Amino acid sequence: MAEINLAASKREMIPRIDVETAFATVANRVKIQLSRLVNDAPQFLLGLSAEQIHVALSEKIRNVLNGIALDDDFYKPRKS
Repeated sequence: MAEINLAASKREMIPRIDVETAFATVANRVKIQLSRLVNDAPQFLLGLSAEQIHVALSEKIRNVLNGIALDDDFYKPRKS
């Protein structure tokens, strides 16, 4: 991942296999985290109101998504 981030920051071409491998790694991490969420949900949601459930699940999902967020300047065009 670090090599891809470095190449992207330099606006260099990234080999397709590296991108596919990185994507698969991130997808697997998200899958694992979501599976944990499904397994843990009954325990930590028990006894909560609908609003509390919404807040709790939103926070858990936000944490998963923050783990895969790109830097804000990732898509900015390169300065010539």
